[in-house]
Amino acid sequence: MFVKFSCGCIGVQSNNPKKTYIISICDIDMNDSNPLFTIRDMSGKTFEPVSNQEFEDLFLSIGKLVGDGHKFRTIQTLLGTPPIVWKG
Repeated sequence: MFVKFSCGCIGVQSNNPKKTYIISICDIDMNDSNPLFTIRDMSGKTFEPVSNQEFEDLFLSIGKLVGDGHKFRTIQTLLGTPPIVWKG
């Protein structure tokens, strides 16, 4: 279940609040090497389930990112360039 934290981040609640998976970062730095997803310590932050509309928007956005990734790989293959490997 996606939850929204008091800071504005949206993530997946885990059993360990020190390792919470965040998929929408409230204080995103676009210069970060991986601005889309991160793991954060959310200890002490309150949270509530995201609304149905927020869930639908997130679901569609993630689907679009996955689709764009597949298109990118297809273009890489057609151009004969080596794949980019993420080392996160």
